[in-house]
Amino acid sequence: SCPGVEMKPNDEIWNIVEYGNMVIFHSFNAIFIYDGASVRTIRLAQNATSVSACADGIYLNFQYDGLRRLRDDFSGFEKCGFDGADVVAVLDMPDSRRIVVTKSDGLYVRTDGGFVRFLTEADRKAASGEVNRAIPAGGSDIFLGTISDGAFLIGADGRLRRHLSIDNGTLPNNTVLGLFMDADGNLWLAMDNGMAMFDPDSGMSKLTFGSERVGTIYSVV
Repeated sequence: SCPGVEMKPNDEIWNIVEYGNMVIFHSFNAIFIYDGASVRTIRLAQNATSVSACADGIYLNFQYDGLRRLRDDFSGFEKCGFDGADVVAVLDMPDSRRIVVTKSDGLYVRTDGGFVRFLTEADRKAASGEVNRAIPAGGSDIFLGTISDGAFLIGADGRLRRHLSIDNGTLPNNTVLGLFMDADGNLWLAMDNGMAMFDPDSGMSKLTFGSERVGTIYSVV
């Protein structure tokens, strides 16, 4: 806990993202924004199922109201569409694309005319497994983590580059709760039981901290 920050019973932190010089701690009912000196608490009227940090602001997906952007002065939220779709992540890709990832309705890419579907070879299996996390991976790839079918590495052309799963021995289990890419390009996965690391260049995965003593890891940064 932080001095001066009131934590309520349902304020368990389960997601952490960076935005500029700030760190955002996400619970279902609030976000806590730490700027290096103090913490700003923003209470939410309904559950926020995801939070994403993009070049133009902080985006939250609400359980009933869809995707919203937090105003720059933190005074409220602006409507961004995707009502009825459970948005998992809004991604600013290094190749300048903006991708919106949903839990079970696929991926969307921004065009001059708005967002259109970005079809991939992983669409059916990822939707069935329920996408839970997504990050850019390298220059143009997208890394998706699911609740029940491991993780999928997707190329800029929509082709499936790799499927990581307990079924093929590349993950300790199939529930992915957090994703992170380190400075060397390795992809880290926070799992329902332990962690795993994947090297996209070599295609090798390393299982780590997979014992029951570690338990559930919700975020990795």
